Amino acid sequence: MNGITAEALLVLQKIVKACAARPFAEAQAEQLCPAALCRAELQLALLELREAGMLELRQKLWGRGCIRFPRAICLRFIACCSRMNLYRP
Repeated sequence: MNGITAEALLVLQKIVKACAARPFAEAQAEQLCPAALCRAELQLALLELREAGMLELRQKLWGRGCIRFPRAICLRFIACCSRMNLYRP
C-alpha cells in the first residue's frame, strides 16, 4: 500500500483478523496491538490508518470511541471476497 508504514499494515492485519468489518471499541485496540509494537507506536499506526482513510473513529453519545472501517472500504472488501468465492450473501 502506498505511503503506509509496515507498522500500520501490521496493525491493520491484526484488526482485520480479529474484527473483520465489525466496529470495535477504541480501548480494544490495545488488545489487538502486535507484540512488536509499544502503545505509542500503536497510536501512531492507528492515526496513520485514520489519516489514510482506512479507519474511522466515531464518538458515541456517552463519549466512548468506536473504530470502524469506512463504508466504501467494506463494500470493496465484500466485492473482492465475492470474486474470490470467500463471501456469499
